[in-house]
Amino acid sequence: MTTTTLINIDEIWIIDDNEIDVLIGAKTLERYDSNIRVRSFTKALDALKILQDIVQKQDKLPDLIFLDLYMPLIDGWQFLKEFKQIMLHESRQVRVVVTSSTPNEKEIPKHAEHPEVIGHIIKPIELGRLQEIKELMVA
Repeated sequence: MTTTTLINIDEIWIIDDNEIDVLIGAKTLERYDSNIRVRSFTKALDALKILQDIVQKQDKLPDLIFLDLYMPLIDGWQFLKEFKQIMLHESRQVRVVVTSSTPNEKEIPKHAEHPEVIGHIIKPIELGRLQEIKELMVA
């Protein structure tokens, strides 16, 4: 039985090229709050295409995205550049938590360039970190 929820979260996207990290993250989120719809992408380009389609059709956006920084073809930073362009005239807000396998203090200053980024966590997504995310969502 679920006793904890993420505030005002209906849908979360996980964008990560590592299928095991995606599976762990999805299962963790489902255990944390079974009412959340989790959608996963192993290619950032696929997520960008869906996001663009959603914005054009004025459909429901994800509330939160867990975004891996280090992926082939389009990495997390490139995704955020494209994300910003897609969301340029959008009044609705999507928050992003960047994820990585190792801590890299050099990456943290880049977060300031992206106001949609509310935090950075080390993978995999764990239950203990979700409380921190919940607090950031209401801040």
